[in-house]
Amino acid sequence: MEIISDKKKILSIIIRKNFKNIGIKFFTPNSFSQQLAQMSHKKGKLIKCHYHKKTIRRTISTQEVLIIKKGKLKVFLFNE
Repeated sequence: MEIISDKKKILSIIIRKNFKNIGIKFFTPNSFSQQLAQMSHKKGKLIKCHYHKKTIRRTISTQEVLIIKKGKLKVFLFNE
């Protein structure tokens, strides 16, 4: 996992295809308006019923998620 930031502001989180984790791994803090997580469970694993608490979140700009299954991507990141 790589975090690209500028002056402590996270601009990008990169999770490579070889990232391995058992269970659930959250990459974003609770303050983010969008959660980024990775789940990996053994076959047959049951996830208990749960709910997500109602939370008012303020989004200032458009958020984007890119999932690259094959190939390369060149990205230019800009901060304000």
